[in-house]
Formats: sequence, C-alpha cells, structure tokens
Amino acid sequence: MAEMIRRSVGVTLGDAHLATALAVHKQMNRRNPRRSDKKIARLSGLLPTRRDRSLVSVIPVFYAADMLGLDVAVLVSTEEEAREDVELYRAVTTELPTKASIHANQEGLAASRAGVTTINVGPPEVLQQLPGRAVITLRLPRHRTREVCSVSRRAVTLPEPD
Repeated sequence: MAEMIRRSVGVTLGDAHLATALAVHKQMNRRNPRRSDKKIARLSGLLPTRRDRSLVSVIPVFYAADMLGLDVAVLVSTEEEAREDVELYRAVTTELPTKASIHANQEGLAASRAGVTTINVGPPEVLQQLPGRAVITLRLPRHRTREVCSVSRRAVTLPEPD
C-alpha cells in the first residue's frame, strides 16, 4: 500500500506514517482501543502537516471500503479540505483501483443509498445523513472529535491539532 501511494502521489511514507496507519487500523477493528487511542495521539504529533495525516488516512479508508465493503466517511473541518482529500484519494486509485466511489461533501450520499460502497469526505455538518453502517474516520480538531465520538461507536480518530 505504501509503495502504491509513493507511485501515485510521489510521497514516501515514513515509519511514523506507517505506525500511525497501523494504530488507526487496530482502532478500527477495536483491538485494545484505549492503547490505540494513546498511540495515535502520540504518533500524530510526529505528523507535522495536514497532508501527512491525509496520507495516513488513505490506508485505513481503503481497507474499510475495499476489504470490509463498508461505506466510509472521512470528517474534515472544511469543504475545501474535503475536496483536497478527494483529489488525493482519486490520485491513489491510479495505482490502487478501488470498487468504492469517492465523493466530496454531499455528492456521495445518493450513491451510498443505492448500495454502492462509498468513501465520502466532508465536514460533519454536510455529512449528517450518513448510512448507519459507515465507518467514520475523524480528522477534526480534538474538541470536535470528542463530540462526534460521543454520537458514533464506529468512529476511528486521527485528530488534527487544535
């Protein structure tokens, strides 16, 4: 997966990227969630930019969509950030084809209702009508992450700095 990301977007993932992606994956599968939360909090400090956290989120997002067949919602702070992440995910699909459709903001909600596996990226306000089986990946500031986690049990987190 890391090699496919390197080929498609020209970025080599380092140890911090891979360790964080693994911790998010473990959190997604609910293997020792408290330990995963602590590890993600520690490792995300080693990812200095939002782009780094976007790259890390590619691995668990594609795993949930392709391997598990789940709809995925990636919650980010703004609609602009959503469009940037969708461009990244679509670039990765040049090397790693996916059966999921990738959408920014509200454009993917109709597809998820039609039975197509989707990856929807957008702010929480835009994606309020998420399907119940969606895995939610949070890339929001910590205070907003807590709000959404209290509502959804299927959320995994990779918080942005406050």
